[in-house]
Amino acid sequence: MVHASAVPYLEPLSGDPDQLEQAGTHYLSVADQIREVGRGLADLTNRTESFGRAADALHERTLDVSGAVENVIPRYETTANAIKVYAVALADAQAEAQAALTVVDDERNQLWSLYTRQDQAEQDVYLAAASGASDTSMDDAHHELRRAGALVRDREEALDVALRRFRDAEDAKDEAARRAADAIRPVLDQLDDSFGDKVGAFFAPVGDFLAMVDQWLADVLEQVLQWLSDVVVVVLALALVVCAFVVYSIPALLGWVTWDQVLDAGIGATMILLKGLAPILVPALWAEVTSETPEMRFTQVEVRTPTIDPYTEAFTDAHKVDELGDVDKTVVQIIRVGTGPDGLPIWRVIPPSTQDWELGSDTGAANDLGSNLTLMLTPGEKAAYERMVLQAMEKAGIGPEDHVMMVGFSQGGILAGKFAADPDLPYNIEAIVVAGAPIDAMDIPSDVSVVSYQHRGDPVHRLDGEAPKPPHDRWATIDTDPWDGPTAPSSSPFIDAGRHDAEKYASTANHLSDGSLRDGGYVSSTTQDTFETIRADQSMFFGDKEIYYTYEGSE
Repeated sequence: MVHASAVPYLEPLSGDPDQLEQAGTHYLSVADQIREVGRGLADLTNRTESFGRAADALHERTLDVSGAVENVIPRYETTANAIKVYAVALADAQAEAQAALTVVDDERNQLWSLYTRQDQAEQDVYLAAASGASDTSMDDAHHELRRAGALVRDREEALDVALRRFRDAEDAKDEAARRAADAIRPVLDQLDDSFGDKVGAFFAPVGDFLAMVDQWLADVLEQVLQWLSDVVVVVLALALVVCAFVVYSIPALLGWVTWDQVLDAGIGATMILLKGLAPILVPALWAEVTSETPEMRFTQVEVRTPTIDPYTEAFTDAHKVDELGDVDKTVVQIIRVGTGPDGLPIWRVIPPSTQDWELGSDTGAANDLGSNLTLMLTPGEKAAYERMVLQAMEKAGIGPEDHVMMVGFSQGGILAGKFAADPDLPYNIEAIVVAGAPIDAMDIPSDVSVVSYQHRGDPVHRLDGEAPKPPHDRWATIDTDPWDGPTAPSSSPFIDAGRHDAEKYASTANHLSDGSLRDGGYVSSTTQDTFETIRADQSMFFGDKEIYYTYEGSE
């Protein structure tokens, strides 16, 4: 028997059968989509006429990838079916556990009053004996004590049965989970690098362009897609990318468009396709949006007197912010510049760029792949990273009418653009300075001055596809090669992921500010003039003596 006081607090069994059922249905749908991709690739091979050795090799590789796509379908159907079976078992276990918990609560509530009745009966027996009560009174007192004891034993036995029922439901849930894992694990283990090898090899024999695309896949897309932690989605995304670049590369091989146009169109199509996969990623996105906001702690204050070009220093600071946080914590620096002519404070805010490239770990730095994904695919929602930056701004004492500039590299630049474009943001963003950030398509109003540095060959700022022209006169896009001497190179690399670097952007900012880029032919005089106009406009956000406040937090 178990005493009511020895029963621990029991919670209903965790898990969401409906969400699991939907996930299983999604995976079956993904399997169908993979099947269609495989058919499309095979159809492309059948319909495209040969126009040279490179094209023939392209056809063979397309057919090879198509076969690889078809071969992986049963693995994901197995995964989907295992999840759906587990969802049913989980729902049954939860129902059984809940019924047991109802009995546990009822029996425990009855026992408390019965324990009181039993204690009172014991006391009555003692008092009757002590006072010399009649035999009849003694018999009545003993009878009540036996009756109370019997009721307690009955209820404790019922409580014990209900607890065993709850534990059995827990065991049933765990066993169902083990069966699902045992079904899924073998098919996941089969998904080795062979498929990725086929996709990489697909591009190898089709000239310099496809070789460079292959390098882009290896160096850049791997990072962009690492958030697709489910291997089903990875396979589908890679297949879609292959299709996009095949479709766009054929016109270039025929000389109808330039390879640069192919890259922009291919990246744009890929991002559209990836956004189409967002429903599959609902659990990951929802976890980012609904997670608790980690506490941002004030860690340091420092007074500095700037000695270098302010734009150079801005990206040097952005690089240092990333170094301070790395993968372990999110670091935000907020700089108090001074006071404006209207008496309101002037601030610069520097959020970090992506440092943690794992999805779903939710430990360490919040500026991770999940938050990056949320910024790009669901800009209407706020991941923990964004909420932590807002919290740091609040703790620093930035008021709703204060003058604020955002400075950001890569993901930090995306956040700066989002803040500037958000009419409901509780802060007054008047200027942004970004580097290597895909902000060209953002609806940033004309009352916000924008300086956007973009290295040719840096693929990250092109992730929004073909860039539109700056939407207003207070927007300067600095499209340039990194500084490499007094004369601009005669040609730019098609793809160079190494140019996506905060320190290199700091050097570019320095050479733009001193006129070296214009004098060397890196940028036009028109671009230089636009920058000079905006620089004068943004000068209020840089001071002779500045106070740096550092905040940090971690998931």
